[in-house]
Amino acid sequence: MSEVEIIPTTEEHLDMMEEQAREIDRTEVWYQTGMPFRYGLDISHQLSTHCWSGFHKGDLVTVGGVCLADIADKTGQPWLVGTDKVDRAAVPFLRNSWYYLNKYMKDGYDYLYNHVYDENVSAKRWLRWLGFEMSEPRPYGPFGQTFRKFEWRR
Repeated sequence: MSEVEIIPTTEEHLDMMEEQAREIDRTEVWYQTGMPFRYGLDISHQLSTHCWSGFHKGDLVTVGGVCLADIADKTGQPWLVGTDKVDRAAVPFLRNSWYYLNKYMKDGYDYLYNHVYDENVSAKRWLRWLGFEMSEPRPYGPFGQTFRKFEWRR
């Protein structure tokens, strides 16, 4: 097995992520949607046109995808959650996320956007590194917590 493996997400991967997700990602899902983490994960997986699981040295580190937001405007909503092991896999994760963003996430989409919880510092840094533009913080979601909209246009 190579150091990094990116494969289509399975139900088993969702089960693993439910147990291992970073607390900041659990908080973000709750504040953004008002849904329990697993329900939000299942909905995102079901609505995704592309969904992958990232492994580093055999350990699950990420699950993410792109949900189709508007077919006519070719708009998608990228999402990603991680385990605490993602920090130990930072360099290979960054290399592979750039490849997958450009090869798959942008494929068929002219506009990608979503919102990131303002306290999720590593997610904001990663999104900027990938080339997303980020808004100023503002209240968002059912609890009015501070989020930033991030977006990319072809």
